[in-house]
Amino acid sequence: MWNLLHETDSAVATARRPRWLCAGALVLAGGFFLLGFLFGWFIKSSSEATNITPKHNMKAFLDELKAENIKNFALVAQAGVQWRDLGKLQPVSQIQAILLPQPPE
Repeated sequence: MWNLLHETDSAVATARRPRWLCAGALVLAGGFFLLGFLFGWFIKSSSEATNITPKHNMKAFLDELKAENIKNFALVAQAGVQWRDLGKLQPVSQIQAILLPQPPE
């Protein structure tokens, strides 16, 4: 009986080992992620030139985003598609009734 308890204790210990190993790996990965995030946040090279967009480019970009410009562009594109499809017009075929077989009476 003592051997039976001893074997079950070792079985429980081996069953707990993968859980602790998985939890430890998750904590370690989270720690590395946090450490990398902090390094990326606080350590910046001061020798790098900042990439600032000139004002005239920014104004032109913002003008493109105005609602009336987007609407005009969409209308022009729609007119182009309609004009191109004008030569492809086909007469609309009439809908035909489909007769299904009926069970004999």
